[in-house]
Formats: sequence, C-alpha cells, structure tokens
Amino acid sequence: MIAHTNIKKTIPLVSVYMTTYNQEAYIGQAIESIVAQECSFSFELIIGEDGSTDNTRAIVEKYAMKYPDIIIAILRDKNIGAAQNSKEVMERCQGKYLAFCEGDDYWIGTNRLQKQIDLIQSDENYRAVFTHVKWVDKDNNEIGHSERENGPIDYRKLLQVNPIHTCAFLMDRSIETPSMMKIMHKAPYTDYVMFLAAGFYGKIAYIDETLAAYRRDVGGMHRWTASESSLQRLKILDLFLEDKEFKKMSFYIKIAKQYLCIHLSRHLSDEKRFLISMKYFGLGLYFTLYVLFAKKEETYRHINRSELLKIGFFSLPYTKVFYLKFKRLFVS
Repeated sequence: MIAHTNIKKTIPLVSVYMTTYNQEAYIGQAIESIVAQECSFSFELIIGEDGSTDNTRAIVEKYAMKYPDIIIAILRDKNIGAAQNSKEVMERCQGKYLAFCEGDDYWIGTNRLQKQIDLIQSDENYRAVFTHVKWVDKDNNEIGHSERENGPIDYRKLLQVNPIHTCAFLMDRSIETPSMMKIMHKAPYTDYVMFLAAGFYGKIAYIDETLAAYRRDVGGMHRWTASESSLQRLKILDLFLEDKEFKKMSFYIKIAKQYLCIHLSRHLSDEKRFLISMKYFGLGLYFTLYVLFAKKEETYRHINRSELLKIGFFSLPYTKVFYLKFKRLFVS
C-alpha cells in the first residue's frame, strides 16, 4: 500500500526530489537542509520512502507532519526498488524547476535554492545549474570535494568527465522532451541522462560555492563497482546514439564510448575477468589509435598518450601481474 501525505492544490515554482531507503542516520539532516531554504518563491519537497526496514519511515512521517505546506511524503509498505521509486517521485513533482537531494546527502546554506533560481533565470540559454560540492563521511567530516569549474558547461564537457553531483543540480523541466523521457525510462540510472540532456538543449551554469554535501560509501543505496558503473554508462550512451534528436552529439558520444571501453577493460582485468576485458579493449582500440595518430589529446582533458598506452597494456591478461613481478627483481 502507498500512503500519501499533504496533497497540495497550488503549483510551486520548484520541486525538490528526494528518495530514501534505510537512511535513518541521515534523512533528518537531509530534510532539514531543504525546509530551511529561504526563498522568494514557493517550493515543495517530494520524498519517496521505499519501505525501509529501519526508522526512516517514522522520521519522514514526523517531518511531513511538521511541514505540511512543504513536504509530500510517499510511504510504502514494501520495497519497490530504486528505479520505480525514482520514477514515481518524478511523476509527483509539479514545479517548473526540479532540484535534487538524496536521503543521505544534504544542502549547505539557507539561500542555496534562491541562488540557483536567480542564476538560471538570468540567461535564457541556461537549462540547469550546479554548484561546488564537498564529500563527507558518516560523521560529516569533509573527506574531499568536487573539481571547480571556470563557467558554464555543455554536453561536450559531460562526455569527457562528469563534474556534476546530483545533490547540487537544479534543472528547467523544459528539457523533459519525449526523446529525453524515453531514454529516462530505459536508462539504468537517470541523473546522467538529465545532465546530458540539459547540456544538449542549452548551457549548464555553475556556482563556485560549496552549497551541497555528498556522503560517500554510506546509506542503504547500492554502490556500483568501477566496472559496473562503466557498463551502465555505456548503456546510457547507446540510448542517446539510438535517438535521432541527439544526432548532433553522436561524434562526441562515439569518442566517449571508446575512452570508456579502454578504462572498462582495465577495471575488468583487475577483477580477473580477462575474456570480457579483451572484448572491451578491442572496442576501445579505435580511440587509442585516434589519440595516438590524430594527436587529439586535447579532446579529453585527463588523457595523454602515456596514460592510454599504460591502460591498454594492463588490460591484457596477466600483464600487470608479470610487470609487477619483473619490477621487483630490480627494485628493492
């Protein structure tokens, strides 16, 4: 059974999306960071609680009762999975703009939402905006941070490296075209789809302030291995390639796929999955040759020839093991 709390009649400018499962230690901080926002516009917080087995549901219910004008809670008696939970929360969001915060992350500052709306509305070419992010552990200690950007980015940067954390992202829902939504419904995860679509339909603005915290390696959500993450990213890139609306991105997507295949082959080799590692090394060989002979290292900021040669070499079965043994013969 699904229970809905605090059904609203007015449509807010911004909807904040939140999903949670077994995050009793963090969900309160996440919710409080949203309801504390001081804005000149209305906003709502839609929480999808996916049948947690700990105290998460009770905490969500408590906050929904405390902030009935802001929070709509979707409460489930049994777990339906992250993908379906995400889909149903998205469908309940009514705002023109959509912001995000997972149940184990949190926002920083009471004017974060106002700053993002002010910026995205300042330029008609902006389709989304994100901020700098700090990484925290289970006790809120800072353990790292995202890279800083020089200004707005588009899909070409996102196909090189993804600098966006979902908890720092706000988008204009005009990007929810039929093509984008079709990909969303097929994709293994949706945040990267939204990032690419926003960068395709316009620019993604950047605020060089730390306005969100991303909690690493905690909570109830599944964390993919490096190889799993790369395989899922390849599936998303293939979905964009199949859709004619995104044809302008096809060249950059193909190059991104080759780069991803090379790195995937190394991850699989490290996991001793040598046959499939060789498969992806072969798929990535084109990109290796492209960079080596076309002298296009600048296509990807973090790639150079020596890196590609090293990745390619260590993708072959047992070469890394033999190399390390050989090295020990000469290095004490």
